[in-house]
Parts: sequence; C-alpha cells; structure tokens
Amino acid sequence: MLGDYYRAEPPIRCPVCAEPVFEWEGFAGSGRWLVWTEGVAEPETDRVPPSLRQDEETLRALRLTDGEHSLYASCVGGHHLIAHIEVRQGLWSGTRIADAEGHGGVEITAPWRLWWTLGRLVSIATDRPEDERHVVPATITAVGANDQCILATRRAPRRDASPADDEWWVVDLGRGEAHGPVPDAELRERLAELGLEEPEQMTLPEDLGRG
Repeated sequence: MLGDYYRAEPPIRCPVCAEPVFEWEGFAGSGRWLVWTEGVAEPETDRVPPSLRQDEETLRALRLTDGEHSLYASCVGGHHLIAHIEVRQGLWSGTRIADAEGHGGVEITAPWRLWWTLGRLVSIATDRPEDERHVVPATITAVGANDQCILATRRAPRRDASPADDEWWVVDLGRGEAHGPVPDAELRERLAELGLEEPEQMTLPEDLGRG
C-alpha cells in the first residue's frame, strides 16, 4: 500500500526523549507520496515519484480523507511512535500521540501522561509535546500529582549516578510546562518560586498501570 508524508505544525517531539519528529507517514491521502502539512489543505508535490506523477494542477487539488487517521514515525532518538490526526472537510486540524514504543501511555491529568519504552523506562509528556517544556525524559522512578502540579523524581542520567543523585522535575499544570532537573536540596525553593504546593503522596509508575 502506498502512502503519503505528513508534517505536524508546529512539529511534535517524542514523548519519551523529547527528540524531534520531522516527518510522519500515513494513508489518509492519495497514496502518491504527496507531502501534507497540518493546517494546510493543498499538498506539496515535489516528492511524488515519476511513476505516480500526473498533471500538477490535478495533484494539488487532491485532499485528505475526512475522519481520524493514524500516522507512523520514528524520532531522532529511534523511538517508534503512532499519532492520531483529525481531518475535517479535507483539512488536517489536530494531532495527538497515541502510542510510543508499543504503549499508549497512562493519563495522570489531561493532557499529561506516563509513557513506557520497550526498555521499561518511564517518561512524562503531553499527548502533543511541542518542545522540551512538554517532556520529562525517562527514567521516572516515582510520581505524584495534585490540582496544581505533577512532581516526578528521575534517576540522574550518568553512569556513576546513585540514588542520592536523583533529580526532580516539576510539571506546572497551569502554565503547561515542565521544569527540571532540580536538585533535591532546591526542590522546595523551586516549588515556592512557581507558587505550587507539593503533592501529598508519591507513587511508583507501575502502580498507575500500563497503557
């Protein structure tokens, strides 16, 4: 089956590692390897192979099929992703990550979710992470939440790291941003700066279930 190329706008980052996803593939269009951009009705035709090329005006008049469709991609870090897009009246007008490395994620509080990798590492991200502020990279070892924030502790990404080197990340739900890494000694000061209260309880990610 032949597909097309898709570019989310603004671009989406991987919910596991925050690396960018430059291009997706899917089957909501013509199957001629046109390039579709989110929010733009008319496709680009420069990548259509000669065997599928027609009159330029005919190709540009093609539109995406209405409904929800799946797109497939790998980020720069090599994680395999599935996204769902919404098409209305031929216009791609919404995108959300549905699966990362074979798991759909578990909602903490919308739109923030826990995401598992095949290596059982855990991250936190929105279902449409657009920059580093929307991703807490793996590996999350504990998480807590209230109506103001999500608080996560993460193993420091160093070979010689010990539990004493664990980092904290704070997701400000009101601003929709993730802040970190924050050293343990500075956590309460950072929460105070952001005007946030610490969640009463921390939970192991596996206790929140799997997607």
